[in-house]
Amino acid sequence: GAFDLILSFSTVSLQTIANANRFATPPRRHVFSLVSDPYAAGVGVSRQNHLNHPPYMTGHGNLAPVQQAFELAHQMLPTLRRVGLVWDTSEVNSVVTTTLARKVCESMDIVLVEANVENSNQIAEATASLLVRRVQAIWVSPDLIASHGAELIISKAKTAQIPVFTSIPTSGISGALFELGANYEVLGRAGGNLAADILDGRDPASVPVENLMPIRLKVNKLALANLREKWKI
Repeated sequence: GAFDLILSFSTVSLQTIANANRFATPPRRHVFSLVSDPYAAGVGVSRQNHLNHPPYMTGHGNLAPVQQAFELAHQMLPTLRRVGLVWDTSEVNSVVTTTLARKVCESMDIVLVEANVENSNQIAEATASLLVRRVQAIWVSPDLIASHGAELIISKAKTAQIPVFTSIPTSGISGALFELGANYEVLGRAGGNLAADILDGRDPASVPVENLMPIRLKVNKLALANLREKWKI
């Protein structure tokens, strides 16, 4: 079809469209959002110069506030030393946030205990393997498989009397102790406004690809009940 513009939300859709666009004549204008690290996605966006990208494509990077999440968890439990993570190594945005979390944890003297999954059927087993390794909390990163399985992770953690904190704020009450990450309504509006500007004639080549992270924090005091250790808000 002859689209005037393609709007994509996620790293995988950015990569898929960018690859198809390389062979399109002419390439379609493309605006992307909900991408942890567009500079690492292999689509030709320069980390050094944010104006250096394919001329028909632009958008926002949205790197989660990983350091702030771990700092908040540590404030709530100063003796926090072991945090579990379920993640999919084949997901580019997950590699980015996991690498960042390892650095953050190292600087805070926290061990990041990792369990890998390739699909959602492995979540229960992966979570159980973290609990066996005596984690004091589980962090759900912006990993697609883990975020889709967050309910299962939270219920298993609850049985083990440890909290879950996430970098993906949900619309309802998730059962996590806190959620610290993107305000998705604000991100969606920013992506829509950028797409509208480009449809109105703004040149995608003139728009630098910057990191945009409007932060939302949700705290769930009910999750403090029945925890093995004394977490404090």
